[in-house]
Formats: sequence, structure tokens, C-alpha cells
Amino acid sequence: MNQFRLLRRNLRFHRRANVAALLGVAVGTAALTGALLVGDSLRGSLRERALQRLGGVTNAMILPRFVRSYLFVGDIRPAILLRGIVESETQGRTRRATDVSLMTHWREFDSTQPPSPLRDLLGGHFRSPPRNTQAMPEQPRPGEAYLSFTLAKELGLSEPGKIRIRLPLQAAVSRDNILGRKSVAESTRVIECRAVPLATDDPRGYFDLTSAMGQPRIVIANSLDLSPNETKPNQVNAFLQAGSDPPALHRPQFDDFGLTLRSVARRSNELMKLIVRRGTEGLTSRDYRRRLAESMVQAADTSGDKTVTYDELLAYFTRRGTIDLESESLLLSPPAVEAAHATAKELNVPATSTLVYLANSISDGTTEIPYSVIAAVEPQSPAPFGPYLDPSEPPLADDEILLADWPESPLAAKRGDTITVRYFLPESDGKATETSATFKLRGKVPLTGVGADPYLAPEFPGITDKLTLGEWDPPFPYDNSKIKKRDENYWDRYRATPKAYVNTAVGRKLFGSRFGFATSVRFAATSNEDANRINETLLKKLRPEDFGLVFEDVRAKALVGSQGGTDFGGLFLGFSMFLIAGALMLVSLLWKLNLEKRAAEIGLLFATGFRIRTVRRLLLTEGLIVAALGALLGLVLAVGYGLLMLKLLAALWPDAGVASFLTLHIEPQTPIIGFLGMLLLTGLSVWWSLRSLRHVAPAMLLRGILSPSPLGGEGLAVRGLNHRPVSANPS
Repeated sequence: MNQFRLLRRNLRFHRRANVAALLGVAVGTAALTGALLVGDSLRGSLRERALQRLGGVTNAMILPRFVRSYLFVGDIRPAILLRGIVESETQGRTRRATDVSLMTHWREFDSTQPPSPLRDLLGGHFRSPPRNTQAMPEQPRPGEAYLSFTLAKELGLSEPGKIRIRLPLQAAVSRDNILGRKSVAESTRVIECRAVPLATDDPRGYFDLTSAMGQPRIVIANSLDLSPNETKPNQVNAFLQAGSDPPALHRPQFDDFGLTLRSVARRSNELMKLIVRRGTEGLTSRDYRRRLAESMVQAADTSGDKTVTYDELLAYFTRRGTIDLESESLLLSPPAVEAAHATAKELNVPATSTLVYLANSISDGTTEIPYSVIAAVEPQSPAPFGPYLDPSEPPLADDEILLADWPESPLAAKRGDTITVRYFLPESDGKATETSATFKLRGKVPLTGVGADPYLAPEFPGITDKLTLGEWDPPFPYDNSKIKKRDENYWDRYRATPKAYVNTAVGRKLFGSRFGFATSVRFAATSNEDANRINETLLKKLRPEDFGLVFEDVRAKALVGSQGGTDFGGLFLGFSMFLIAGALMLVSLLWKLNLEKRAAEIGLLFATGFRIRTVRRLLLTEGLIVAALGALLGLVLAVGYGLLMLKLLAALWPDAGVASFLTLHIEPQTPIIGFLGMLLLTGLSVWWSLRSLRHVAPAMLLRGILSPSPLGGEGLAVRGLNHRPVSANPS
């Protein structure tokens, strides 16, 4: 009889004991693999939920400003995505939901469930429900909105009703900037509309680009309601993409970067569109009075008929001699300034950076001028950027200042006198902090030529668009009682023309911030050809990523967020350790009992010439075969164990919505880990039980005694079997 036949007959003869051990192994495998399956299911369910909530979106771009909806080429879905507050009045009680996702309708991408071959083999009963991939319905009508089931429940709306939506205004200037609007009234707008709750299984109510695992609170509104500018209905602040190929910008314009290139023609066109009444051929005194600086009108009106024509505007801005790059956020970002100077260098066009700020007061120690524009320039630059200071004189020092030669100025300071400038720190951090800087008066700048340029300062709503100083509505503390008639006269005559000048280095130090160090970059150019060259070259120099035009991999972010910080497999494995340890102890005891019953059989094998290593290998192989069969059975039981644990979790979880997405997932490696892990543990248990054979003599085994030899040591007879061959035929 060979060893294979002996092994097979032993398995059959000792089948009762083997079945008992097999069941013990099956229980251990079910506990081990089932715990891992619960971890797989939690991770897989959260992963599927995260991907389903993306609606097929893999990459997204959400901007802090609105841009053209056709900015990118490719299968890109434009949308408006905002965060706001929603209120409802139900039964005389106001209910409010904060941090609500507000969006417009967009056509959903097709989304597929991540593959899981082993799970699919189990049949549809254990699969996650398929995702509804039908196209999104049309967007709500203007004045109407759809609410996700979760939000409708929070607002107490079971039927259509009225809601108020409070939306943050897309401010160009940051609230952390002293020039940014800070109050709630100034930074929000309110929309009232009719709300229609969505069904619980409506996929529109689950769309969410964040990695949060809670139930999303969503409002889907008409694009006309969410758009901040009714005159620009094709403006959006988000782009959604399915796929990994980076989309290309479609004919980028300066508006897409939050920039404006004010050429001679553009400035003339803006003035004519802003002021000219229909049917007139130019700007009359009724059109421009208190809207344009009188000094500018006199310089432009070369005919002297008190009517400024389009050709005269062109001529005026041509004589001014610059094309200006400005930002809608007032301060140009460093990348924009770098690109502008690189453009000037490539085209061999002179350019300079200018920083304009607002001083609360300029004082000589006796009297003061309130609310004056101060500019940081290179005072000795040649035309058209200057000069404000005679180039033959020494450069303007860091502690020196130039004042406008204003006839009505109350300051009687002379050269060398101390001038104190009080101003708000550029970065407000939510509050206005006033500080001051002291200079020595170097000289005065005539209010002619470059010294009478009201367009050196960029446009700022609430200041430059007001007819008088008393009407100013700035975002910082403002006391119009300080305004005198002479100040109003200056505003009428010169508008935002600076009243003081410092050098560029000092301006950057005092008025610069993390938001930028320049309000404009001026090119010494005026012709349409120059404007076209600057426009084309500068657009090539501007990098989209420097202005937030970058797609984020929201799919990867959602997958990372779905994993969380907890190893669910390890957690439930720890919970099941007592059951697994108990099963291993049971298997070990069963094998110990089996060996004691087979002690005489083992002794007979030794007596007939089998070596101890051969016997141990035979018994270990027998145990591993039983363990393998038990482990296979345990894999089947593990599925039931996992399903039972998932139902228990869904019942006990604080969030009732978990039961809607918590389903069984089986990763390919999990059954392999469970099978091999339990096989290894069982094999170690069997091997440990067989170690005692080295300490028992064959004579005692033949008598049915498995305890060690009373002589001590390793057992002489067994040790002899390890070193001397016997004459009996082991086969």
C-alpha cells in the first residue's frame, strides 16, 4: 500500500472526526472571510455611492467668478454651482437650511458601476441597484426650483411651496481686502421661488461633487434665477467633464481671466455707450457733467463747442498714449503682471506697473485733505508714463512725496515739510485698521498732462461711478461730513486724478498685499495694430492654471473621501477575533482528540518501519485536506455571515439612509485571503498537535498512550526511528 492510498483510506475511515474538524474550520473561515467581506462591502458601498453622486463626472472646474459657457472645447457641460441658504415658512415657523448646494440643470453623463467579477457571479440578488442613467429632465422654469428629498424634509415641505434663497454675490474683490464688500446685505442677494420636492429615488437629488458622505441638500433652479447678470445669460461658474483628456480653451479672452485690456478704441466706446443718449452724435454737457472730469472734457473738446465727439475721444486717448491692463478685482495678480511685462519685452514696447490706493487723509500737521487718491509710480519715467519729477533732479527717495499742485488745496506745506498720510491697511481680515506713513514734501505736480490723468485709477463701483464725493458708497468706514466744497470742486474738475505720488517701492510696501502689487500695467502704445499685437501676445503668455482655470479630479477625490480613516475590514476582523480564535481552539482540540484515538495506529506505523517525519507529513497532509474542504465550505457560509452583518449594521446605523446603499461587495482577493489564511492557521494548529509524537515511544503508542515517555527526553525508540533504517518494507 502506498502513502496516497493510505491517506485516502484514513480520510474515509476517520470521516466522523474529520467532518467535525471540517465544520470547525468552516466556522473559522466564515468568521474570518465574513469580517473581511463586511469591510469590502462598506468600502465598496461608500465608493459606489460617491461615484453615483457624481453623475458620471470625473473632472470639474468651479470658479469664483462667472465666465463664458462656451469657454472650453469638447464634451464639457457648463453649469452654475453655488452655496447658499434656503428658508421656508411653514405653519408660521421659519425653517432655515445653511450650506445648501444650488445648481442649474445640466445633462448627466452616463456612469457605469465599478467592476467586481466575483460579486457579479453571485447573481443580481447581491448586486448594488443599477444607476439611473437617463438624461436629466429640463431645468425648472424661471421662478421655480426643485428640492432634494432631504432638503424638502428639513424645510418641512411635503408639497410645492414658497422658499427664499440667499445667494452670495460673486464679488470680484475679496472680503479680506479693505476694498471688498463685507456686510451681508452688500454681499448677498435673495431669490423667491416656488419649490417642488423631488422623489426619494430621483437621481437629481443626489448629485454632489464634494466627498461628504451625508445626504446632499440640493436646490436645482433656472439659470436665469442663479445668474448674477441678466444681460449675460450664457455666464457660468462651473464646467463638468467625463473623461481624462484635458479640454482646450476655446478662444480665450481677457474676461475669462478676470482682466481687461483698455485700448484707445475700447475706452472711447465705453464712454459713448455709457453716457450718450440715443440719437445724439456726441457727449453734450448734459451727458458728461459730473460724469467726466472737466479737465478731461476740455482737453478732448478741441473744437470748443462743448460737445465731445467719438473722434475727439479717440484723439484724447491717443494723446494720453497708453493701453492699460486692469483687473476686475482692482489688483493685478503677480502672474498677470509677469505676463504683461514679458509681452512688452517680446514686442519691444515700453511698459510700467502702477499702484493706486486711497488715502483717508493727507495732512501737513495743520490741515488735511480727506479721501484722496495716491499713486505709486516711477516719477521720472519718460512720456507717456511721466515725468512727474524733473529727470535732471535726484530720484524720489523712499521718504519723499509729491503733491498735486491744486489751487484750492488747504495744505500750505513747502518743500521739506512733513506730510502724514493716513490709510487703511490693505488686508482687513474682516475689520478696517487705520495706520499712517510720514514723508517729506519733495515738490508739486502740475494738474496738466500726465498730472491730470483721471484714468490712472481703475474703475471701482461705489466710488468712481458716483457724481459727487458725498455720494460715495465705499466698503470701508467713510465719513462724508469731512468733505468740503473745495473737495467737491476737485472731484468735478479732476475726478480720480491722484493728489499725491510716491515711488513704486514705497507703494508696494505700504499698499501692496497678497492680492497683488499693481492696479494696472500700462503699455506705451495707442494704435489698433499695437493693441492687436499686445492682445494676441498677452493672451498667449497668460497661463490658465494661474487664474484658476484648472480641472480637478473629483472622481479621485471622491474615491479617497469614501475610504475614510477607518479600516473597516480590520475593525470587523477584530470584532470576530474571539469567534476565529474559538474555532481554531476547537480545531486544535479535535485534532488532539483524533490523535489520541489513533495513537495505536500511529504506533503500528512506527513499528512497521515508517519514519516519524513520514508519519507527521501523512497526518499533516490529511489535516490540510480537511482544512481545505472546511475552508471552501466556510467561504460559502461567509457570504451569509456578511449579509447578516450588513443587515444588522443597516438596522443599527444612526442614519436611516444607509440601508438604501449598503450592499454586499466581494473583492477578488478577499476569498483568497480568507481561504489561505484559515488554511495556514489550521495547518499550524495541526502541526503543533503533531509535535508531541517526537516525545512518545512506539511501544507506548501501541498501548494507546499519547503522553510523553516516563523516561524523559525525546523517547528512545522514536529517536532511533529517526536515525536507523529498519528491515520492514514501509510500503
